[in-house]
Amino acid sequence: MSGDVRIEGRVVIREILSERTARATLPNGKVIIAYALKLDPVPEMRVGEEWTVLMSLCDFNRGRLTQAAPPPLPLAGASSDS
Repeated sequence: MSGDVRIEGRVVIREILSERTARATLPNGKVIIAYALKLDPVPEMRVGEEWTVLMSLCDFNRGRLTQAAPPPLPLAGASSDS
């Protein structure tokens, strides 16, 4: 195996630290630093938004923001009228 292996995951933004960094939570509850590289175009992050990140297989303490995750699809058979 050569190079650094990256895996994709989803996080929820918990705290904005700067324009390009945030504290985020993985689905298992682990808090990581989510960041964007200097040349990456990053839309404004908001607390509570779900994002996709790339994490190193060797380091789950930080993840590179890749895109805002699309909203979840409605469940089959779920009624939208309340």
